[in-house]
Amino acid sequence: MEKILIQDLQISFKISEEAIMILGKGLNKSERQKILLDTALKAIADSVIIKNKLKYITFEVRDLENNLKKAKKKKRRSKK
Repeated sequence: MEKILIQDLQISFKISEEAIMILGKGLNKSERQKILLDTALKAIADSVIIKNKLKYITFEVRDLENNLKKAKKKKRRSKK
């Protein structure tokens, strides 16, 4: 499980940029970041955030990998 730290509306990702680049090969940086953020926001939406408390939100790396694969397939289809 990767963890996302939520504090003062700032999100920091404990997953390396290299890992994201490998998983998201074929997507540009902004597309990779959008998928990562979308995955994180879904994890946040699926969790209960306690007001004014520090909380860790977890999501499966598999979810991120699947979302990146879907984006790559969609991008390839749109090029045709």
